Amino acid sequence: MIDAHSLPDVQGQADARGVALERVGVTDLHYPLTIREKGGGQQRITARLDIFAGLHPEQRGAHMSSLVEALDGYRSRLFSMDDLVALVRDVRRRQDDRGLAFASAEVRIRFKYFIDKAAPRSGLSALVAYDCGFDVALDGPGHKAVLVAVPVSTVCPCSLEISDIGAHNQRARVDVELRQALGDDRFIWIEDVIALVERCGSAEVHSLLKRADEKAVTERMFGAPRFVEDVVRDVVVALRAAVPDVRYRVRCESFESIHAHNAYAEASGAC
Repeated sequence: MIDAHSLPDVQGQADARGVALERVGVTDLHYPLTIREKGGGQQRITARLDIFAGLHPEQRGAHMSSLVEALDGYRSRLFSMDDLVALVRDVRRRQDDRGLAFASAEVRIRFKYFIDKAAPRSGLSALVAYDCGFDVALDGPGHKAVLVAVPVSTVCPCSLEISDIGAHNQRARVDVELRQALGDDRFIWIEDVIALVERCGSAEVHSLLKRADEKAVTERMFGAPRFVEDVVRDVVVALRAAVPDVRYRVRCESFESIHAHNAYAEASGAC
């Protein structure tokens, strides 16, 4: 058997070019994880991960296998934001143990999260998929973030006002990023962010609708016309009330049905 300690450590060799690297690691790594649902259940996800460490100018390369090795311990256990913070610290420790303390470490997780949503009249339910993510970074004081993308529908207030019949309406995407300090132990549930955003659109988006449901959704849409500017401002106001003392970024892009472009609005700040 080959003794691993007898093999040359090329990554650990000294480098004389004097260039520090902010992020070195692996990207697009797919891994199965299990996360908690707000209702008490669990959901198995296929996570896409980017795992990074900072690299000092004196060291030639990072030890990529150690980055993946740090993740493997979470494959068969329930995974939470606290575990992600621990994972990032583990990534950093494994690199530190190689002989040079690293300035930073970061893990990004992206995944589809499914919610069983009931139609408004029939009560029939079907799963709706949402693009979600968690970020943790050790960069100075460090931070952790929850990211949620929510599809909604929007009816143009101007079109509704000036048209004798109907108004143009379309699907829009609202992206919310909520960033907390590492020491903030509040848990932000994905389900709560989704519900908050859906209340700020003209109507929710469903996977399963019968005719009575379509009637209800359509009538709600036309009773709540929204520009992208309205959606972003309403989301920000709702976030300020729901999750104070976090930083936010809110973006809305409306995939316009009658224009050869999309409509877009964005805001960021602190709640």
